Parts: sequence; C-alpha cells; structure tokens
Amino acid sequence: MADYDIGSTGVGNLHHGFSKSKDLVSLPASSEKQLINGYRTLSWKKENSIAKSRRHDKEIHQKWEANYKIFKSYRDKQPDARGNELKELYKKVSEKTGVSPLTLKGLMYEYKWRAEQ
Repeated sequence: MADYDIGSTGVGNLHHGFSKSKDLVSLPASSEKQLINGYRTLSWKKENSIAKSRRHDKEIHQKWEANYKIFKSYRDKQPDARGNELKELYKKVSEKTGVSPLTLKGLMYEYKWRAEQ
C-alpha cells in the first residue's frame, strides 16, 4: 500500500518494475563506464590519431620541411608584409610549392615563422 505520511506524495511504494530482465536493453561496456564515472574514457590508438601518424611519416615530413624552407625564404625577404602584400606573397609561395594559400596562413607555416622571429 501507499505511504501517506506528511510530506509524502503517496506514490513511493507503487513503483515496481514489471518488465522481464530479458526485455531490458543492455548497454555496451563503453557506455557503462560513462554512466558510472560521468565521463567517457577515450583510448588513443594509432588509427584514431591520424595527424600524429602523418607527422611521423618521413616522406611527408621531409616534403613539409622543404616547403617550409621556401615559405621562410620568401617571408624573411618581406617580414613586415601585411594585407595585399601578404596575399601576394602567399600566392607566389603557393605557385612555387603547390600548398594552398589558406594552409600557408595557418599554424604549420605562418604561425611557426612568427614564433621563430
């Protein structure tokens, strides 16, 4: 029967599970950890870390170094280039190396060059 004490809603003892255990949905092991800890544990494997495996690929790294040297030589000639001058510089380097101007603006080229200055 229901509990009708002061402050009780009277439904506390009425909640019973009527489903069979085989009808319940079981969670995969990865989700169970998430429910217990409140966060998901990620394991970093080689197939999950594409950027890392690319960086350690020797041929690609050597090609990047060669492209960066070309970029650096152009950028060292015009260290104060801004706006349209910088766009033209990116265009020249892009034609010479085959690297997109958008890539040249990013972390691996422009920001690396600025950090070295």
